[in-house]
Amino acid sequence: MNKSVKIILILSILITIIALFFVVYKNTDIINKKRTVDTDNHAAAPISISQKIQAIEQKYESIKNQHAKEIKINNEIYELALEKNNKELCLFMSNNRSRDICVKHIALQLIDTNLCQAISDQEEQADCLNQVILAKAENNKTLLLCDQITDEMLQLTCLERIITQGIAADDCQQIPLRYSPRTPENDQEVELRDLCVSKVLHKQAVADNNEALCEKIPLRYIKAKCLGKLKSIPLDSDSDNDGLNYYEEIIYDTNPDIADTDNDGFLDGEEVKDGYNPKGEGR
Repeated sequence: MNKSVKIILILSILITIIALFFVVYKNTDIINKKRTVDTDNHAAAPISISQKIQAIEQKYESIKNQHAKEIKINNEIYELALEKNNKELCLFMSNNRSRDICVKHIALQLIDTNLCQAISDQEEQADCLNQVILAKAENNKTLLLCDQITDEMLQLTCLERIITQGIAADDCQQIPLRYSPRTPENDQEVELRDLCVSKVLHKQAVADNNEALCEKIPLRYIKAKCLGKLKSIPLDSDSDNDGLNYYEEIIYDTNPDIADTDNDGFLDGEEVKDGYNPKGEGR
């Protein structure tokens, strides 16, 4: 074999070795990458709810007092449920009361009335619905939603929070009338729309120091507070000595500066006390 043939043979062997080495290297790299992906996928695999509950229960397994153990487990489930906004976690709590409170707070966080339906106690469910509607009304600045709240105190809270954000009296018109037409049976009931208008005008009148706006307030007890504040008149004062203080004069729509508004010979206070109209034609 001559020298040139040997060189060619050696080069061929070297090329073959390099090619084999490259193939082995690539296959090894692919296998390693696959293992890395598999490991990452395994690490990222979500833990099921049941596994989370089991982990919490195992954490407090050594506690002998069953009541103390339940409290700790419930508290941790509650915190986890709120952190994850997961109603299903609440259902693993050991008593109905705890479950209901947990679901209600998640419903409030998500502002979702549908979640309230999972609450077993009817009163707690109603409160959940009212609280969520209140949050939704405040967030969206929607007075119409205040009317859907069944709890009277929360209705007032709803109005106050939206009014505080700044609205005009005309915005109150979106609240539907409940007592239209008026009847003797509902004549004394307060319309939520009137209450809204009264509170908005009172807020604006005080801010602008505008007595004329006080006069436009439909609810007289708010009108009295508005006028009393802007005129610096104590509500319990009786400047005309007719037996009615300033607050009562506004309520009965009599003249605070005239003792006998209808000039029938009887003091306004006497007529109110005896059941007569101080603005009428007398007795």
